[in-house]
Amino acid sequence: MVPHAEAEDLRIICGWGNWIFPFDDLFDNGDVRKDTIQAQNVMQHLEQTFCEGDAGSTDQALFGEVGSSKSLFELAEMHRGIYKSIAKRCSPG
Repeated sequence: MVPHAEAEDLRIICGWGNWIFPFDDLFDNGDVRKDTIQAQNVMQHLEQTFCEGDAGSTDQALFGEVGSSKSLFELAEMHRGIYKSIAKRCSPG
């Protein structure tokens, strides 16, 4: 698929692939498929992972409102790691 990718870039691609399927499943057949308020809640918490510093810290307690809060917290943390890896490798601005 990407024969000339550097190892770190390939790791980011693999990490994103491992993240997107369980995230998508939340909305297809998971905890938030029929609950638009909870789906919005998940998206708001996920958006926090784009922030840097203290504003970007995800608090596991924030996910307590959704059925499998541990899984959601782990997905948000995984997203944060992928985003930070991408941001670190991007040009400024």
